[in-house]
Amino acid sequence: MNKKEEEVRAFISEHERALIPLSKELNEANWMAETSGTEEAFKRLEELSTKMRELYSRKEDYEKLVSIQESSEVKDRLLARQLALLINSYRGNLLPKEILQKLSAKESEVTMKINNYRGVVDGSKVTKNQIDEVLDKSLDNEERRKHWEAQKAVGLIIEKPLRELVLLRNEAATRLGYSNFYEMSLDLQELEVGWLIKTFDRLYRLTKKPFMEAKSEIDSELRKRFNVKDIMPWHYSDPFFQACPVTANIGYEHYYGKQDIIPIARRFYNGIGLPIDSVLAKSDMYERPGKSQHAFCIDIDRKGDVRVLMNIRNHVDEMNTLLHELGHSAYSLGHDRSLPFILRDAAHTFTTEAVAMMFGDLAYNSRWMKEFFEIENRKAQRMYRAGKEMRRKEQLIFCMWVQVMLRFEKSMYEDPKQDLNSLWWGLVEKYQMVDRPEGRDMPDYASKNHICTAPVYYHNYQLGQMFAAQLESHINESLSKGEPWNNNRDIGRYLHDMVFSVGASMKWNQLVKYATGRKLDPKYFVRKFTK
Repeated sequence: MNKKEEEVRAFISEHERALIPLSKELNEANWMAETSGTEEAFKRLEELSTKMRELYSRKEDYEKLVSIQESSEVKDRLLARQLALLINSYRGNLLPKEILQKLSAKESEVTMKINNYRGVVDGSKVTKNQIDEVLDKSLDNEERRKHWEAQKAVGLIIEKPLRELVLLRNEAATRLGYSNFYEMSLDLQELEVGWLIKTFDRLYRLTKKPFMEAKSEIDSELRKRFNVKDIMPWHYSDPFFQACPVTANIGYEHYYGKQDIIPIARRFYNGIGLPIDSVLAKSDMYERPGKSQHAFCIDIDRKGDVRVLMNIRNHVDEMNTLLHELGHSAYSLGHDRSLPFILRDAAHTFTTEAVAMMFGDLAYNSRWMKEFFEIENRKAQRMYRAGKEMRRKEQLIFCMWVQVMLRFEKSMYEDPKQDLNSLWWGLVEKYQMVDRPEGRDMPDYASKNHICTAPVYYHNYQLGQMFAAQLESHINESLSKGEPWNNNRDIGRYLHDMVFSVGASMKWNQLVKYATGRKLDPKYFVRKFTK
């Protein structure tokens, strides 16, 4: 080991003495805030978020690390990777203390407002699950419109603090030498703006025609279902048209609606050798006032304390979400514990999203369902064909939705003072082909949780779908031979050894090639989800 490597090792050892306990404390505070919704819990989260940012705001530490990296004397692979990740962590936080405090305070304020918001319909509060239920099942056009508007109304509460947060994030980014927060975020995610836009432009060209055909079929079926001439945004089963409306009775509800879905997920993950019992024991699965209405997985300590937050209903979409979040947890549990703390994380956000989405997709596969339900063979085949077609449409819909999110955020951070309402609906109309309701001029963009609390994140879902399709292709060719994945421990072993255990010891592009033998390529996604 040379002198520079000794310097890095000594620095990391000292850094971890502060980082490891603070990271655990911050994650526990985040969990408490999301599960309770109390002002006290969010204040604690704000304080610890500021403290974490301050840990990475020491300019002399950053300059020392950059100098070591530029010397090109760190040859040890794991040490070099830790050095690169540390530099990125510092680069995003080299700001005055008052700016760091303002960022944490404003983010906490926005998150708390979102978590405590409940829509109002005819004078009564409604939860997200209730809104979803109406949009999923109701044939009453007026009832659907009211619930859609109730979901969107959170934008009126969030618009002002969100705009303030966008300006604050941009101020921080320009202080750090970036043009705006969007550019900075991608750089710190080890993604290049030009590559990302080029990739999504290519996806748009390859999926536009099949999407238009799928949407035309969907809209035709919805016109009949609702007996209307014009399809409005509330006629879709998702408030943002990011999922496929159920236009035919495939049969999922008959099975999932009558059985607790948690034991199904437990049995599946145990069957492929990726047990998640410890996760379920610490998770928070059912809705209540104050609790976040969204779903997520959190790794508290990078030593096995992994938890999931959900608001479960016994429904096929909830089965998808449960398998998805537990996929994240299996990934976190699978990190090689002998890796340094800094490397006990996913190679990239989109690599863990890929695994989560790949598993979540199984919920709609009747061949996978047969282990848990008594489904007659011919019915299972009909469900499989119908479900496959529904998922094809769903992925095309979601792909266009991500186009909206990516391009909206990019433009918003480039020019936050523009008419964001018009920007939002212009993109929705172009990419999703959903008409703006006549005369509507509301901050509907601010009703999307990710724009507020997980900025410059959404592209990772689509990159994850691309990697998921590539992983699935590799698994089907090499391990499952086209058979259902249930009880195939080779699949769990492959994912553990080739993806999970690697952690962040490789960059995302290296991991993709290591796990599948190929560079990340949208052709697998396109091949799977277009005719």
